[in-house]
Amino acid sequence: MSENQDIARIQEQIITLFKNDENHKADMKDTNIRLETTVRELTQKIDQFANRLPNWASILIGCLMGVIGYLAKN
Repeated sequence: MSENQDIARIQEQIITLFKNDENHKADMKDTNIRLETTVRELTQKIDQFANRLPNWASILIGCLMGVIGYLAKN
């Protein structure tokens, strides 16, 4: 190969590398946006689940489970 062909081939490889890098960055940006959305949705669902029972009901259930555990042990 001639020197000009080698230079042209290397220039095309460099252009391809930069295009691939730009595509990768765009893909990563999309992935990060989807990940943030998913985390936000999961956090909202966890908050909704955590707020289903009032505190007094959670305490009552805990006490009843303790009594049942104590009685089952004896």
